Amino acid sequence: MEGIYAYADQIKVYKAILDATQEVQKYLRYHSVHLVASKNAFGKLQSDIDLAADDIIFKHLSASGVVFGAASEEKPRFNSINENGSYFVTFDPIDGSSVIDCNFSVGSIFGIWKTKDLEGKTGRDLVGAALAIYGTRTTICIFNAQNNKVEELTLMKIGSKEKWIVSNPHVTLATQAKLFSISSKGIYDNPSLWKIYE
Repeated sequence: MEGIYAYADQIKVYKAILDATQEVQKYLRYHSVHLVASKNAFGKLQSDIDLAADDIIFKHLSASGVVFGAASEEKPRFNSINENGSYFVTFDPIDGSSVIDCNFSVGSIFGIWKTKDLEGKTGRDLVGAALAIYGTRTTICIFNAQNNKVEELTLMKIGSKEKWIVSNPHVTLATQAKLFSISSKGIYDNPSLWKIYE
């Protein structure tokens, strides 16, 4: 029982991410994508979907009561959320928004640190992470710190309510794979990658 209490606040962070993901998938389903006349700090042209998802995620992180601060691709600097919180969350609200108008799958990416200051921190300091995919179904992979495994959850409709159901309790990467996928833009940056397709 002590193990559960030790992760109680972290579970609240994950609940905020799950609730945000659920709201983002509904927004994506019923809205078209339109570019806005602004770029984010990385020079990427923003869409109204990027900005709406960003607002949704910040809203849910704030409601959790345990997140001290957050930064996103759209707001990459420190954003204060709750001075009594003990977690810092970084995220890309919509990864792949440049292909969303083609109806390709897109996602949201989250990193969770138990700190109030990210300076000097690396990926090895993460206490949690999540990757949501909005496609023909909505899924999210989360790192479960209690059992040290990655779990896949699928958003399903049961009766009149949507619920997250564990669809794979232990996601692993195989040593051998049938597919190898890289960003198509990467080929132009590194022509040697063309050899893979020859």
